[in-house]
Amino acid sequence: DSEPLELAPAVLRGADATGFQIVSDLCDDAPLEPGDACSVWVRFRPQRLGAHSATLEIEVDGDPEPLSVQLSGEGISWLKVTPSALDFAIVPLMVSQPQDVVVENVSGRTISTLSVRLGRITSGFRIAATTCRWVTLAPGGTCRVSVAFASRVAGYVSEDVLTFLNRAD
Repeated sequence: DSEPLELAPAVLRGADATGFQIVSDLCDDAPLEPGDACSVWVRFRPQRLGAHSATLEIEVDGDPEPLSVQLSGEGISWLKVTPSALDFAIVPLMVSQPQDVVVENVSGRTISTLSVRLGRITSGFRIAATTCRWVTLAPGGTCRVSVAFASRVAGYVSEDVLTFLNRAD
């Protein structure tokens, strides 16, 4: 077209749209002049294992059909944590003996700058020791996280989740 295009903000549609995220939409800034280009950056962050698909759409003023791009990705297991749960049972009003979990890279790809954290500061759990902080794990590589529980009051019940992050997180 010889006229500038007025573009609406990019949107994600489809059943798996939540597995994708628009990081930057440079097409929404101003009219797109003939011969010019713009970019939309999309990140894939699957919330489950398996295939994902969605559509990136940009409505064009005066055109009944939006511009669209099909998106696809696959959520893969990248870590195996053994055991998958720790039970500290009854702990006296003191710090428990630490329990270890082994973290293994099962993705077939190198995972760079892995880190680990607990989700809630007030849960009573703490990382007593770890070899998983800021480590690179080759495929099949392992590291360990040692978790302890500090009971604050009698009858205190709590739970928490270990979260593993890579450089992109």
